[in-house]
Amino acid sequence: MVNAIKIEKMKHIIQRIAQLFLVAAFIIGPVSCNKDSNTLIPWVPVSIQISLANYIDLNAPGGYIYFPDQGYAGVIVYCADNVSQQYYAFDAACTHEVSRECSLLTKGAIDGTIATCPCCGSKYILFGGGYVLNGPAKDPLKQYHVQILNGGNNLRIYN
Repeated sequence: MVNAIKIEKMKHIIQRIAQLFLVAAFIIGPVSCNKDSNTLIPWVPVSIQISLANYIDLNAPGGYIYFPDQGYAGVIVYCADNVSQQYYAFDAACTHEVSRECSLLTKGAIDGTIATCPCCGSKYILFGGGYVLNGPAKDPLKQYHVQILNGGNNLRIYN
């Protein structure tokens, strides 16, 4: 009789643990699967080769160039520090107004280190990761990889 009671208690404990595990899986599962916070920006293959000798704007901090026909809404390549070779590349799509018409490549959208969405007014800091300075956007700009090649003479932008 004592063993039967212990077995019933163990079954109850195991059932309770299983229930808690399922609840945790439903709560934590969807959050942990979001590896890219910019999932709203459609994935488009990006592969750009840049010779820094051909783009004088990338030879000074704060300089940038853009490629309107790359990425989803264009690609911005930004020079944070040409001496230490810090370059960033972002998709020009606003993470709040996801459309090609709301591209940060619009004339006047980039002023120094700040990019402003022409549709919703969200401001992003280009230096250090494209983070939101002022909303309504909540997610940073979609960032692409920048690889320095040929002793710092070329850049490769890719996803």
